[in-house]
Amino acid sequence: MRLLLLTLTVLLACAASSRGSGRDDSSAPPEPGVGRDLARSRATHYRGVRYALNLTLRLGAEFLDGDIRISLTLDNPSEDLVLDWRVLKKDAEARGRVSEITANERAVADARFVNDHIVIPSAYLRGGDNVLRLKFRSPVSASGSAVTRYIDREDKSEYVYTLFVPSDASTAFPCFDQPDLKARFTLRLTTPESWRVVSNTDSHVQPEFDETSGGHPQSPPAGMLWHWFAETEPLSTYQFAFAAGPFVEFKEGGGDGPGKQTATPQPSVLKKGRRSSLKAVSDGNASKASGGDAFGMRVFVR
Repeated sequence: MRLLLLTLTVLLACAASSRGSGRDDSSAPPEPGVGRDLARSRATHYRGVRYALNLTLRLGAEFLDGDIRISLTLDNPSEDLVLDWRVLKKDAEARGRVSEITANERAVADARFVNDHIVIPSAYLRGGDNVLRLKFRSPVSASGSAVTRYIDREDKSEYVYTLFVPSDASTAFPCFDQPDLKARFTLRLTTPESWRVVSNTDSHVQPEFDETSGGHPQSPPAGMLWHWFAETEPLSTYQFAFAAGPFVEFKEGGGDGPGKQTATPQPSVLKKGRRSSLKAVSDGNASKASGGDAFGMRVFVR
């Protein structure tokens, strides 16, 4: 009997020790990728996620420059917040491509970069609404990156498009890169003035704005334009997309209401009678799309 009691005591102590050192401990570093425990925790405790992206694309640039505002509601601010941020090249440092991290208007100097994640300490968080801001750089290349550059073989025109399936959004911008944690996206793209941009929602071009302190208007850099896109319906990160370049754009469906927008390469390419190599399609209403158009946009490369 004494031996049985001793065995049970040891087993209970081991079980308690295992629970105490398990993955629920917010001080433990997250595993590479989005593991089941991390995904379940974020889906349970993170609500109302919104991403406001401000991106700049330049002709021939190897990187895009961006800043992002992430807003969300937390019901358990005692745990660290975990963002996904993957750097594909082994010789690149994740920390070196992110700067000026703030959480609820407080500078976060001790954010941890570990296993393709950015960990924001719980000391900067609060129950209810939270706002994170940061700046970042991510690659634009002909292959091997989620933001792809396509150079037309005939006239050397440059086109840029995204493909975030299945979990590559976090290589382009810090985010919660799991399908069940849907979010609303707003986008401002600064591009060469000859480019057109297609994304999940309708857009407008804005020549200046007055978001600066004191309300002093600002204009985009010389030779560039700002493209503003309306907020999307809730989307998974892989469903968010954009394409930019010297497209020709037309709208199907007629009338003034939302319709399918198609962007094809510029007329100089089409007049040559060959099949276009790149086409981007936006239905202008992601909330009503289904199947292959679930994110409101498709990009085809032939």
